Amino acid sequence: MEQEIHLLRSICREAEGSIRSIDLALRRLPEPLRQDLLQQRRSYEQIAREAGQQLRGRGGRSAVNPLALWRPGFGNPLKQRKRDSLEGLQRSLRSVGQMQAIDPKVASLNRQLLLARQEDMGRMNRLF
Repeated sequence: MEQEIHLLRSICREAEGSIRSIDLALRRLPEPLRQDLLQQRRSYEQIAREAGQQLRGRGGRSAVNPLALWRPGFGNPLKQRKRDSLEGLQRSLRSVGQMQAIDPKVASLNRQLLLARQEDMGRMNRLF
């Protein structure tokens, strides 16, 4: 149970961090590039919402600290977004490797995050 709560907190943090990273990029990108990122943002919102619900259902508190997710918006927003996506993908892959026998719903949510990260990297590679 403790491992599931830890993983749900990690999923929530990763999804919220991705949302904030996308928001920073959206402020500085031209309209044609915004649509792909808005679609990806919706995916992360859904994952964060579901992880939060499961976390609350298990008696855990959200682990999202807004100050820990804040990043200055300097430099090229696409380069920053690509770097954030790559770092997040690496963290997601590590979390999959660390999973033991856990609840299928949590494992499914972790796979959704991993797939969203992979899709995000594909978008970033196409855009940049």
